[in-house]
Order: sequence, then structure tokens, then C-alpha cells
Amino acid sequence: MRHLIKVVTVVAVLAIASAFAVPTAGAASKAHVCISVNGTTVVKTGTANCFSTPGNRAHATGAGSFASASGEGSVARARKGGTAIAFDSDQGFALATGSDSLASTTRGTGQRAVASGGGSAVLIDCVNESLSSTDGSALFKAC
Repeated sequence: MRHLIKVVTVVAVLAIASAFAVPTAGAASKAHVCISVNGTTVVKTGTANCFSTPGNRAHATGAGSFASASGEGSVARARKGGTAIAFDSDQGFALATGSDSLASTTRGTGQRAVASGGGSAVLIDCVNESLSSTDGSALFKAC
């Protein structure tokens, strides 16, 4: 009986220790995640934020990242501190990767906005337009 109590005690101590363990470097990359699908936030950790309306998806990873998708069938993805917004956009796609990057689609159909690299920005307010910027450049398309 003493042996059984020792085994149970060791297992309990290990379970408690793992619950309070400091995350490893691999786990740290998932410390800031937000996923919103069809208007419901399904994952929210750290300082990543996201929002979606029904029929849309938003996914943010990285400290300070923000993704928002509204309209019909739109997707917004923000990584590494970027901001991605597919606002009132049908089948729109916004991808921002990099610190202070911004990708935005507004009131259109089939738009694709991609901002890669720190400080890059792409803003689209047209139908069926695709733009991409890298390394701090900014692009704007309005119709």
C-alpha cells in the first residue's frame, strides 16, 4: 500500500508541475493566437485579437496582431504584429505579415490585399482587384 501511495503522490506532483511549467521556445510562438469563425471566437490567447461575422474567418498570430472579417465568405489573416481587415467584402482576402503592416479590403467582391514586411500597407476599395506590397511600401486602389 505504501508503494501505491508513493506512485500516486509522484504522479500528482508531476501533473501539478507540468501545469505550471514555463513554456518552451516552440510553445512561445503560439502564445498570441486568435481565431474567429462565423462570428465566434474559438481561440484567444495573449495579445492577438480577431473578429468575424457569420460566414467569415479571421486568424491572428503574434503579439499585437489583429484580424477582422465581415461580408460574405471573407478571410483575414494577420501575423507578426500585422493588421488584416476584410470589411464588408464578399470573398475578400486580406493578409498582413510583419510589424505594423496593414492589409485591407473594403466594400467589394473578390479582392486580394497582401502586405508583407514591416510597415507595408495595401488598401483596396474596388471589385476584383489584387495588390501586394513588401518592405515598407504602400499601395492604394479606389474605383
